[in-house]
Order: sequence, then C-alpha cells, then structure tokens
Amino acid sequence: STERWYRTVFQESALPSSDLERWANVGSVGTKGLTAVPGLNPFMPTDSELNISPDAEPKLAESGPESEEESSVALVVDNKDLRVHLVTPSLRFRAQPKMSVLVHALTPATYESPEASMLCRLFVRVVLAELNSYAYDATVAGMGYVVMTTSSGFLISMTGFESQVPTLLRTIVSRMQTVIEQIETGEGGGLLEQRFEQQRELLQQTMRNTEKDAPYKQASYWLNQVMEDKVWHVDEYSKVLDDDSVCNLRAVAAAAKRMMSDTTLEVLLTGGGAAMEGEAGPAKAAAIGNELRELLPNSSEGPSTTTTGKSGTVKLPTEPESNGLLLRRIVRDPTNENSAVQMHFQTSVEVGDGTSDDEQAGFTGENQRMSVTEHAALDVIARLAYPSIFKTLRTQQQLGYLVSGYAGRFDGIAGLTLVCQSSNTPPPEIQRRMDEWMVTFGDEIGAMSEEDISTNAKALAASIIQKSDSMLDQHQIYAGEIQQMRYDFNRRERRAPEVANVTKADVVAAWNKWYAPGVTTRKPLMLHFYSTKDAEVG
Repeated sequence: STERWYRTVFQESALPSSDLERWANVGSVGTKGLTAVPGLNPFMPTDSELNISPDAEPKLAESGPESEEESSVALVVDNKDLRVHLVTPSLRFRAQPKMSVLVHALTPATYESPEASMLCRLFVRVVLAELNSYAYDATVAGMGYVVMTTSSGFLISMTGFESQVPTLLRTIVSRMQTVIEQIETGEGGGLLEQRFEQQRELLQQTMRNTEKDAPYKQASYWLNQVMEDKVWHVDEYSKVLDDDSVCNLRAVAAAAKRMMSDTTLEVLLTGGGAAMEGEAGPAKAAAIGNELRELLPNSSEGPSTTTTGKSGTVKLPTEPESNGLLLRRIVRDPTNENSAVQMHFQTSVEVGDGTSDDEQAGFTGENQRMSVTEHAALDVIARLAYPSIFKTLRTQQQLGYLVSGYAGRFDGIAGLTLVCQSSNTPPPEIQRRMDEWMVTFGDEIGAMSEEDISTNAKALAASIIQKSDSMLDQHQIYAGEIQQMRYDFNRRERRAPEVANVTKADVVAAWNKWYAPGVTTRKPLMLHFYSTKDAEVG
C-alpha cells in the first residue's frame, strides 16, 4: 500500500490472535520483575527559581548593561593544602541558581615521568568511561563535567544547577576512589580490564596520529619541546603504552592512588541564586571545599614539596651569542605536501601582580621583570603584526594559505610568534621572506601615526575587559588564573588601562629592544618543517 500524503510505501499485516488475547487479559499475566518505572534522576535541580532581589531591577535600570557592579572573587578558605576561592557573579547573573566549580588538584604525580603521565591519563579515561552511566542523567539535567590530567596535577570542572553540582562532584570523586579499590581487589572483573585496553588502544592511536598533524601544528609542538625545561615527548609516551610490563591495570591503580593521595587543592566556585546570598555563599563554598579535602585525604602531614609541573622555560641566546637557534625536521607523513616555518622571539619576564618581592623571587639583573609600559607595548605589537604579516605573505606574495602572528608566552615570558605554512615554497625561502617582512614591519610601525597606534591599543584594551555574556564566562576568566597558577584575579582590570595608554614611542622602543633585526637583545628561535618533496629538493 501507499501512504496518502507522503506516498510512503508500507505493508499491513494482521496481528496474531494469541497476542491480541494476551494483551486483552494483561491483568491476569504475571509481570512482576519484568517491568519497572525508571529511577529518579539524581541530578535534577531541587531549586530552579530565579532569585531576584527587590533592588536588582532598579540597579540594572540605573547602570544599564554595562553595570559597574561586576563579578568579584574572595578567598574563603586558606589552609596549607586547601584554598577555596568564591566568585560572586555580576548583578546581571546573580539571580540564576547556577553553579560552576573548578578543582585544580596540584600534585607532582601526574607528570614526574612519561610512565606516570600516561598511567594517570589512562586512569582518568577509564573513570570517564565508568561515568557514562551518569552522563545521560547529568546532561538531561543541564549539567556538564570534565576530568583531565595536566602537567601540574588533575582538573575536575563542572557546571549546572547550584543544588545539584555538589552531588555530581561527590559522585565523580567517589567513583575515582572506587575504581582504584576495584582494581586493587579485583572486584572490577573483566569490565575494567576491557575499558583499560580500549582506552590504551585509543591513546596509542592518538600518539601515532601526531605524525599526521599539519606541519604548523608539529612546529608548535616542537616549539613547546624546545622552550619548556621539563617536558616529555610523544615517542616516550608511545614507548610506555606499548610496554605491557609498565602499562597495565595494576600500574594504573598504583599511579592513580599516588595522584590522589598527595595533593594541594585549589577550588574555584561561582554561584548564584538564593542559596548563595549573603553569608550563605562563603559557607557553602567552604563546605564543598572541606568535603573535597575529606574525599581526597593526604597520605602525609601535608602536600608534597616536589615541583608540580610549573617547570619554567628555557632562556634563548641573544644574537651576539648566535644567529638564533634553528631546528630542522622532515614531516613524517609522505602524503603531506606542506612545509612550515615557525619563529618565536623571546623577551623577558612579564609584569606580575605587583605584590611579590621581585628581588626575593630572583627577578634581578638580566632576569629583571619588564616594565608595565613595555609589557603592554609588546601586546600592541602582536596585535599589529597579524594583519601585516597576513597581508604581505598570504595576500600579496601568495606564500601560504596559513599565515599568522600572535603573542606567544611560555611560563610568564612574553614573546612574538610567527607562523607560515606553504605547499609551494620550501622553508629556507619562507624564512627569507619572513626576515624581509620583519624589516618592512619595523618601517610600518615607524610610519604609523600616534592616532593609529592609540586606536589599536584602545581596541586591544577593550577586548581584554570585554563584558561576559554569562555566569559561566565569568567563571572561566577566573578559572584561567587557577589553571595557570597565577592567581592574579584582577589582572584584566589592571592590564586594560595599561594597554590603552600605550603610545607610539612605547611601541617603537619595545620593537627596537626585542624584535628589530640586528639588535643585541633579540632572541629568535626558528623551526623549519620540510615536506618530503621539499626535503628531497633541499
């Protein structure tokens, strides 16, 4: 038969009379144990009402969307192994009964060796696979979560309704502990072993696929390898994953147990709604932090004093010592016809929060921090560099379809990074064109008017201080400070006016000190990645 409206072909057939009879007498059929009502979703909010104070609307009407009553952060717990930072969102979002939490567990255990790094990463992946049974309920309830390892420890991040975020946080941490116990006791059976092998295979494939990354991505990877003074290489990771004697479920449990038993916790919490009003907010934040500390007890009297992954960066030689460092590599993927060049110019230590003792911290002599003005001028130079290098190498010279320039930073050391990927030009010629552009860009800066420089500086400052579109956006701003271990929560507010006041003289002075060809303080690093075709020609 054909359906009337959409002309869909279908077939009709009579239902068996036995089925019709059974359904008609369903009351007489024993169904106990065959059917069940789905359980309650534990993550559905118990309070989803907006909490609008009587004076909120007049305040917003008076100040408009650019309310001066912006978000703020306060330290509500300050112990040797636990700090809790509470963000009070801006007036625009304070009525929402939402909450976002970031837990940064600092520990050396996740990055002290390639073995530790891979085993801890595998553990987190197995835990996330175990949490899949909760993922659907959490998603339906409008919640989201992330668990991941870093070079400084591990992160747990989540967002959702204020009433249920603590439940989800408790569930994740408890599940992490349970997985370790099940591996140690063997209660997990073959399922955990199966999950482990699946995640191990996926990680092995990820490591193999790095050879197929675009050349500019490989150059960026090697830039990190050169600049960071404690970093492991993908080949070291692959060696661990391929070795059954090192990479096995028991080893994962041992690494995870150490990862979770020797930590310093930095907790960031952003929340709104009635439950976070007044003194209730700090009390709830402190309670969540203290519960986390109980769920993640330290095995010793305090956290380890071993480095937690904030390892510093390599100091590049200046041009009087060398003509710059040059790294050459051939892209391993023979099907990739692109070559790439990446240049990085290192400067000096960025301005801090203004509260630390620079002399005590070792920022003296050659390692002295740059001035506020110089730091801001370097950011303006990076903003000016991108459109200039793109126009010259991409639009005018058609050198490569991927051309960029941006501010590159390594552990608080400012710099300028330039990238060009090309399928028609080998790295030495790309390098020559980049060097020529450096000369012409210096001339462009010198020819710019004071007004042009000021316009760009003010536009950059406006982007730094741009208003958040949501409570989560505000949370992420402060979360960046936690993850990078700077804890400089007023950095944006302080930096914006510094950048806005940059003058042409400031920009020219910073350019001539750090980037201009031939200056004695210039510190260039060049990375040339050759396609198989260009390597054969070269």
